[in-house]
Amino acid sequence: MNHVWISTAGGDLLRADQIRQINCVEGVRVVTIGGSQFVVAAIEGRHAARSVARGLACAIAEADTWTCAAEVDVVSDGEDWKVRLRQMPEHRTVEGTTKAA
Repeated sequence: MNHVWISTAGGDLLRADQIRQINCVEGVRVVTIGGSQFVVAAIEGRHAARSVARGLACAIAEADTWTCAAEVDVVSDGEDWKVRLRQMPEHRTVEGTTKAA
């Protein structure tokens, strides 16, 4: 089974199927099913945060149709914020850990 992963601002990877909500409070945050919150991007400005949150939701939905694992992250080029969607290298699980194949 392939997963969609979301990169947080702190460098963590979260499985998208564990995300229950995307918030635009003090940037863009995601809330997991367990109630934990993670900052995806520390964006200032309500309009910019909403735009990125919409882009994040769309990228997750698109990646969910892929046949390979995907990573979604939010990056800044200094002026604008962009949602980036890319294919991840194939992984295999070995003794409870994930390793690149």
